[in-house]
Amino acid sequence: MQTNINYTIEEREGVKILNMTGPLTVATETEYEALIDEITSNNNVIVNLNDVNMITSSGLRSMVNVSANARKKNKRVLLMGVSDEFLKTIDIMDIYDQLLIVDSIEEGIRKLEYYI
Repeated sequence: MQTNINYTIEEREGVKILNMTGPLTVATETEYEALIDEITSNNNVIVNLNDVNMITSSGLRSMVNVSANARKKNKRVLLMGVSDEFLKTIDIMDIYDQLLIVDSIEEGIRKLEYYI
């Protein structure tokens, strides 16, 4: 099992874009949370999940945790590239209101104008 996350970070219009690859699991959740915490110290972030091949329940818990922690700092974590299957899981678990999901970077930047 992969124990490190692979990622690149870019910036657009003052928003950090975290492009992730690989899994988000119990083996990578601590690194993911630390990375998002560092980014949201000063910036909002859009997490691009297009190339994430697996998200476990631990990964989902991490997504909820970092979103809540960012809100405490008046920042936001938006998720992009979420699969239909993952959206169903979010709906079944009734946590849709805890996560901000967008279809594109442009949509994320527009939404941030309203959430901040």
